[in-house]
Amino acid sequence: MAGLYEKLILNRVSLDDYEKVMTIRNKEEVFDGRDRLPFQFHRIVGSSNTLAFAALLEDDSIAFSLAYIIDNGKTCVSKSSRVATKHEGKGVMKWLFKEMVDVVKASTGVLNLASLYFYESEERRTLHLTKSKAITTVDRAFTEFYINRRNLFTSKEKFSINTTSKIKLLDRQQLEVLLTLPHTSASLFPECRVVIDLVPYRPIKPSVAYMIQTTKSVIGSNLDDANSSLISFGNYSEVYQGLLYYIDLYGNVMKNIEAHIQYHMERIKNIESESDNFVIQIYCEKHANIDLVLATLKKFGFGLEENNPEYCLCVERNIR
Repeated sequence: MAGLYEKLILNRVSLDDYEKVMTIRNKEEVFDGRDRLPFQFHRIVGSSNTLAFAALLEDDSIAFSLAYIIDNGKTCVSKSSRVATKHEGKGVMKWLFKEMVDVVKASTGVLNLASLYFYESEERRTLHLTKSKAITTVDRAFTEFYINRRNLFTSKEKFSINTTSKIKLLDRQQLEVLLTLPHTSASLFPECRVVIDLVPYRPIKPSVAYMIQTTKSVIGSNLDDANSSLISFGNYSEVYQGLLYYIDLYGNVMKNIEAHIQYHMERIKNIESESDNFVIQIYCEKHANIDLVLATLKKFGFGLEENNPEYCLCVERNIR
């Protein structure tokens, strides 16, 4: 194994390296065909808060990972990692991750490293915690649904919710206020993190610019009552399996969840996509009323994927 490590070279990935990165792994093999990188590569790699790295072996890219720099430059999050099939289990990703973190530490003021793990049982959660040596953790539950676009249109007509009277579109300034109001922020984000698209931001003003960049819509309801407030962040991307729409929920899902979901479903209706196959992922707090979320999506005609709900654990540790 040491011989392989000696041959590896760390390469800083640029916008011109799209084809090299895409050849590392087939689209259908990465994240069960839900990989967004092939469709968002240029936006993500070109972002001011993103560093991208590849492991080269004899000039071929065999592994890749992104480093998101968030929290006003204090936290690094690794995402979109992949390794060539024939090099799986050989420690290549471990090597790339270490080299990447060393570069980030040397070139930025990053203090903390955030990592993401998925689990279905408390035993797996405990294992991840033990290995990560975390100082901070955030648990999120997520459910996944699927539907054909034509069935969504038919089922949506069953609803007569006056969506605009129950929800409010939030702009950057309004979101900044919500994040920094002590009582409201503590109620909506009790773990002091806002996990959007699997990136765990601190609820501070500098984070808002990136939150807005990575979401198509941010809506809220009952914002005058911290205990009843509900905020949802929505975004979408083409993926190998069709179109993926993901929603991050924060707050009291008992209040206006149906209006929030309908708003996002109306967004789906207007998305131009070559595929009629839609997948929707909803992330919420682990203790939220998951059954209510499931019931609401089923009303819209969505079928439930197997093994729902599952859980995501965001861990953070100090690297200085």
